[in-house]
Amino acid sequence: MSDVPKFTLAFLEKRPFEAARVLEQLPPERASALFQELSPAVGGKVLKKLLPDYSALCLKSISPSLAATLIQEIPTFTAATILRFMPDASVTAILESLPDKKRAPLTKQLAYPQNTVGAWMNSQTMGIPENLTVGEARKFIRQSGGRMDYQVYVVNNDRTLEGMIELAALAITKDSLPISKLLIKDIIPLSDRASLDRLKSLPAWERFEALPVINKKGRFLGVLTQSSIDKAFSTNDSSNNSLDLSSVLMDLTKTYVSALSLLVEGIMSLSFFNKPPKKSKHGI
Repeated sequence: MSDVPKFTLAFLEKRPFEAARVLEQLPPERASALFQELSPAVGGKVLKKLLPDYSALCLKSISPSLAATLIQEIPTFTAATILRFMPDASVTAILESLPDKKRAPLTKQLAYPQNTVGAWMNSQTMGIPENLTVGEARKFIRQSGGRMDYQVYVVNNDRTLEGMIELAALAITKDSLPISKLLIKDIIPLSDRASLDRLKSLPAWERFEALPVINKKGRFLGVLTQSSIDKAFSTNDSSNNSLDLSSVLMDLTKTYVSALSLLVEGIMSLSFFNKPPKKSKHGI
């Protein structure tokens, strides 16, 4: 990472979305050379913002062990989307390089057909026990290190979904109230095996940004968001990921693309010249 200027590192770390749009204008092998110089944390931030097909080309150009290191830095459902664009042999090599904790859920998600809810759900969303008070629920979330972006999902002892709670309600309700009093039960959870084609126009999307996903036994598996459905139907449409830039910022971006391209070429050149020369068969 010492070969990457501080300005570039700051741009990649603080503005990963914009950095991803810049990198997508470069050949994947050049972006791959840059990923080899970044820390996993910074590389992961940018990787998950790239178009999944472009991310796949970048990962294919680096070693499976490095690709696995980057995969560990991104959400499982995002990693699964990227790996679906890669050859089976490359996917197998990356999975073998992952620790069990990451490999197991990723393998499970990849087993779903691509047009199903399970393939696009966020399986890292946790459920909280139904017998807690509001104060205990907030403590449970903090101690678990969980992040709730949409609603809180409540489960019983065998992880059967009981309902969900709006984050706003959890935030303003007094600690002593049982969370069962806040439960929203008039929701229809999605089956992990359901086809996405049948879900895009569900009336529930007018009310919720995310819906819970269950298996055939009713157990909570994760959530499916509206954005994930949009992504599933527009994976190959790069226009959905374009920046709305003013002409001045566009000129700046083009300039930065040229500079970044030269930087990556320089990194690749350094790697080439640092290789030991091959011995000639004739001793010259």
